[in-house]
Amino acid sequence: MTEEIIEQVKESPMITIDDQTYAVNDFDDTQRRLLSHLANLNEKIIKNKFELEQLVITHGAMKNILTNSLNAPVEEATEEK
Repeated sequence: MTEEIIEQVKESPMITIDDQTYAVNDFDDTQRRLLSHLANLNEKIIKNKFELEQLVITHGAMKNILTNSLNAPVEEATEEK
């Protein structure tokens, strides 16, 4: 989505927001800054969703390792130390 916004601004100075098309050249400085903020926030949302996915998977793996070690026979746990 962010890349789409940036490409729209680069290729054509028109952007569609909530089904309304605007000429970016008509934006004032505040509106251009807000558009930049939105593009940056979209990038962060995508990055954080990706990192959350990694964290959830890693959390599950760590929990499984801990659970397996707690359920291991006592002699195996002792041998590992």
